[in-house]
Amino acid sequence: MNSFLKCVSIICCAALLSLCVYGCRKTAPDSPRAANNNDKDFELSLASSSFDYENAFTDRDVSAKYDENIYNINLEDDNSSCDNSKTVISNNVVTITNTGTYIIKGKLSDGQIIVDADATDKIQLVLDNVSISNSSSSAIKIIQAKKVFVTLAEKSSNVLASSGEFVKTESDKADGAIYSKEKLTLNGSGKLTVDSAYGHGIVCNDDLIITDGEYIIEAEKHAVKAEDSICISGGALDLKCVKDALHCDNDEDTAKGNIYIKNVQLNINAEDDAIHSSGFIIIDDGNINIPACYEGIEAQKIEINGGEISIKSSDDGINASSSAVDENNQTEQNPQFNKGGFIEGDESCYINITGGNIVIDANGDGIDSNGYLLQSGGDIIVYGPENSGNSALDYDLQAKITGGTITAFGYSGMAQGYNSYSTQGTMLVSFDSETSESFALTDSNNITIMERDVKKKYNSVVISSPDITVGNTYIVKAGNQTKTIELTDISYSDRGMNDDGGRKNEPPGNMPSDAFDKNDKQDFREPPEKESGAALR
Repeated sequence: MNSFLKCVSIICCAALLSLCVYGCRKTAPDSPRAANNNDKDFELSLASSSFDYENAFTDRDVSAKYDENIYNINLEDDNSSCDNSKTVISNNVVTITNTGTYIIKGKLSDGQIIVDADATDKIQLVLDNVSISNSSSSAIKIIQAKKVFVTLAEKSSNVLASSGEFVKTESDKADGAIYSKEKLTLNGSGKLTVDSAYGHGIVCNDDLIITDGEYIIEAEKHAVKAEDSICISGGALDLKCVKDALHCDNDEDTAKGNIYIKNVQLNINAEDDAIHSSGFIIIDDGNINIPACYEGIEAQKIEINGGEISIKSSDDGINASSSAVDENNQTEQNPQFNKGGFIEGDESCYINITGGNIVIDANGDGIDSNGYLLQSGGDIIVYGPENSGNSALDYDLQAKITGGTITAFGYSGMAQGYNSYSTQGTMLVSFDSETSESFALTDSNNITIMERDVKKKYNSVVISSPDITVGNTYIVKAGNQTKTIELTDISYSDRGMNDDGGRKNEPPGNMPSDAFDKNDKQDFREPPEKESGAALR
């Protein structure tokens, strides 16, 4: 979550000095929640219902074949050549001006490939052991075409680098080692290393598609950036960057700015968000490993239907939020905030989890929705913050569970669980003291339902499983602490929760004493500005 969404207010008057109210897009602990929007069930209008899966990837996106209208480009400093007479070569810049497939080999120590063709032309660039570096612009720059395919030849190893600061003009805004104004597809079974010392790795001002290939991308800004969409259906990506690893944002068309992922091997080390979208993020499958990031997965609408997902974040693990915020006037401009400064909730935001194995280690909220949270499948483990300034689960409207399993460890000060509209037994259990010892849930016959080795301290846990049913008794163990719970309702809490699974409706003066430990060194601010050229180097 962004720093402008963290409230800090000190209210002084003659008779009362209230405590500091500080929250990560949530109300203060144990304070009144704004509008009572949680007293009825909900159904989500899913982005996936209108996403055109069938036409997201064309046959040519996937096939990577090249056998018609083939031209050859041989790269060599001051001696490059092409067998297409319409291709212009000047000062180590090769400019492709008409349709066709171009097989490119060789090396330019300070040069460039430019595509500037008719708006109806489709062009395929086949990289076959290519190395291009540019000291002031992109290694590959696409100015105009209907669509461009960058294909990695089988068994090839290719390198594209922007080694210096980008020299921009009024007509040339290139800021990535690969820069495209048009639709761009990356495919083929070869390998591509992209290095951008002062800018983005790959930039597409339209739709970006990746269907195959091995990519190692290191960038001072975003690793992969697109305006309209990023759709990935295969390949392996290793991304290191100072800003977002996968970033898709369109502030002109709210129907765009979306990310779709399936069948990919994805490894991310980012100093800002790992996967960030202004619209929706849909993950259908894949192996997604995020060992370092600020926030893991952030978008207005998030749908996870499968995959192996591991996230370690310095702030939220998964966060559904709207990006339409004025930093200088958040209360008036952001509909999430009422006049009292507390969250009202955002009806446009949701997290919907139907499948997958998800492990989150977060210093902020584990799973945070400014609107709704729905789980109907999957296996989720959350290791939340070791303080009460955030929680393992956090939502501003409503959360329910109808299937799957979850164990979400955190601290009790801001804890929320699934509410009474759930159709599967769920419990929010707090303990007298913190522990980092193992957790276990058994039934009255001593049959183990869940057990977890816990890597962080906790004094609260959210639990749900198809094996937890109303009318039965359960034993919850946290190290040497034991609680016996008779489940009389679908949703249990020993913290005096209200109907929506949130904190009790008490005045701010009843904030838990452990809510903000003065010795807590966790810094919830955004990452500081990085010096140019300093990205993970």
